[in-house]
Amino acid sequence: MRILPLMLMAALLAGCDNATTEAPKTTQAPKEAQATAKANVIYLPDNTGLELAGRKVSDREVTNERGKYRRISIVFNDFKPAEIDKSVATILKQAGYKRKERSKDQESMHVLYRKKDVAPVTARYKRVLKEGQKKAKVTLSLTWKVN
Repeated sequence: MRILPLMLMAALLAGCDNATTEAPKTTQAPKEAQATAKANVIYLPDNTGLELAGRKVSDREVTNERGKYRRISIVFNDFKPAEIDKSVATILKQAGYKRKERSKDQESMHVLYRKKDVAPVTARYKRVLKEGQKKAKVTLSLTWKVN
């Protein structure tokens, strides 16, 4: 829903005729903006890139009795878990992943993404409303086994 008005604005602006024949100006984004954009891209075991609108809060390796895992956590404002998962599922489906929903309720969601010859990726969505907050935030944790 939020994308539709932006697409309409882009179409309207694209239709405007600029009477001048100036060469297009190229500008480079500030280094801070470039670093932020790269920080929001998450690369999965097969190098599929997920660019998410959330804020990455952790990226670490966890070791337990079953092995070593990479876990990345992203926090989203103003989104529901199902909305975020729909975006993630669309990208991963194009990359050849199969989606299996393990559990779902009002506050959380657990989804498993599998692709042949690639470590499975677990996506856990948790809606959290802390005391004093007006709106709930959603935390997405992506986890996969590291060789």
